[in-house]
Amino acid sequence: MGARDKKTKTSDKKQNGETERLRASGSRIEGSGSHPVWESGRIDYRSIETGYVYDGQGRQTESWSLSLAPLKYDYFYYVSQSGGKSAQQLAGVKTTAATLTDTKTSRFDGMGRALETYSLSWRDDGNGTYTESSDKEIQYNGMGLKSESNVASTVYLGLRAYPEGGDDVGPVYSSLSGTLSSGSLLNAADQVIGSYWGALKSYRDEVKEWDKRSTSSGKGALVYDQYGNVNETASQNQSHLTQGGNLSETDGGLGETLNVVGQVADLALSQLSRINPVFRPLQLLTAVIIARLNGQDMGQAVTEKLVEMGAAEAM
Repeated sequence: MGARDKKTKTSDKKQNGETERLRASGSRIEGSGSHPVWESGRIDYRSIETGYVYDGQGRQTESWSLSLAPLKYDYFYYVSQSGGKSAQQLAGVKTTAATLTDTKTSRFDGMGRALETYSLSWRDDGNGTYTESSDKEIQYNGMGLKSESNVASTVYLGLRAYPEGGDDVGPVYSSLSGTLSSGSLLNAADQVIGSYWGALKSYRDEVKEWDKRSTSSGKGALVYDQYGNVNETASQNQSHLTQGGNLSETDGGLGETLNVVGQVADLALSQLSRINPVFRPLQLLTAVIIARLNGQDMGQAVTEKLVEMGAAEAM
């Protein structure tokens, strides 16, 4: 991340009075200076974590997260031609968006490590991006680092005949844009699973005039160097993934783009789960999509997104 002239972090949390388990948390990160995604200017990231579910052994099995952040992405719309519809792309559209993610861990090993996770994510960008992903049969190496799993993901993009829609501000971001402090974010936590989730789903139904998807599944592997850092090239070489979906060359090349994205995104999601199993996967996946469409280095995109979304722990 580029140099910052100023940064501020605030956070608050609610706990269950009987068990003292975390019930909800809110945080806000502000900064000024430069940023690798949205270049220069004000940085403002806000998040709510809630909906925590615990099993009988006190292990967290589910959580919901809602984040508000600037976004730079490639917006897709379609035009009608004599041969049917054709997807068109507007690169580098800047806007702001809300992302809501439900993450579940369904199985643990004897040491309390996740063996199987699932996530669903919605974002109120111009394409109403929606992602389903799973990580099963997770294995760990002798250092306790995640080494292999069976991964699957599906990315859905809703295309409209609306070339000006890329910088539209979605309904959830609009409703929360005036929520400035971490404490006031907590006041909205009870609405995350109910009204905000419903608003994002309704918004997606509005924008998906032409719903396109890309799928990827197979074995995702993680290979590390002697210092515990992921070797991206070796990891990709040992991962065996199959791509699919309803995208084709007649869709303006979007199919090729998202199929490649699916392959790398599964690896990236596994990489992220190793760091934090309840991390918001859609935002990382989107970073990889942006990198692929812009011809940028995907490893760098993943690193930048990890830095950006992990800023609460880093600051």
